[in-house]
Amino acid sequence: MLTLLITSLSSYAQFYTELGSGYAFSTKKCTTTFSNYNNNFMKIGNIFTGIFYYGNIGYTFKNNLAIELNCKFNPKPIDILNFPKSIVVNYDHLRFFDGSYFSIVPRIIYQYKVRNFYLSAGWGIGYNLLNYYSYNHTGYYYRRSINEEIIYYDFEYKEYLYRYSEEQYRMNLNFKMNYTISKNVDIFFEANTNLKFYLSHSVNSKFIYNKFHTETYDIDNNPVLTITDINEKNVNGGRYISFAYFDKSVYDASDLSKLIYTQIGLRYTFSKKEKKE
Repeated sequence: MLTLLITSLSSYAQFYTELGSGYAFSTKKCTTTFSNYNNNFMKIGNIFTGIFYYGNIGYTFKNNLAIELNCKFNPKPIDILNFPKSIVVNYDHLRFFDGSYFSIVPRIIYQYKVRNFYLSAGWGIGYNLLNYYSYNHTGYYYRRSINEEIIYYDFEYKEYLYRYSEEQYRMNLNFKMNYTISKNVDIFFEANTNLKFYLSHSVNSKFIYNKFHTETYDIDNNPVLTITDINEKNVNGGRYISFAYFDKSVYDASDLSKLIYTQIGLRYTFSKKEKKE
């Protein structure tokens, strides 16, 4: 009976695949503040905005329903120092923030054909693997001299790249428009968004690299120059996020429900072979 049902469904179905790219827009503007007290400048925004790559596979049935498996990938930032999504800066402290993600959304689609156009809307529950990146740089220098002789010297330099990973499960809504340009090829435009409520699960955190260097000299208490130099990579930072290393206001601003994903690409529909009588 099950075999007969599957055979009956497949006789009406057409398999298709889609490839494209898109851009995730934030519905909330970046917040920018400046304080003269400590020269503190903050630009806080959603770190998951930007370009992503898109792939999709699906089945269309004759009753205008379809099932899809949608994938989006936003790669690891490679130039966080020049193009950060959020910034916190003061006189001795520099922090840059960025993000990456991979999402899979199985969903149900209803589509309606108007000549060469297909209009469709869908709903699904998606899995999102989110990576939060924080680059931190601090520096401190102090020297005291008497008659051009150094009697006290203190230099400190810290630099690290911190990553926190989290899984989120969210409901997703989408709208898509396809235009047929040949028998098997469509061009499509899609917009989708995630709903506010979600389930989350912490994966881990780590320091991709951690550099720490100090030099201390005190003619009274430490007449010999003392140097500490640490250079570590891939250091475990624990399972949960630490807001000592990642700014909480940036984390709160990076809400997936505040994004609208828009993408464009091509669909290829595989033709069914007719059985010979």
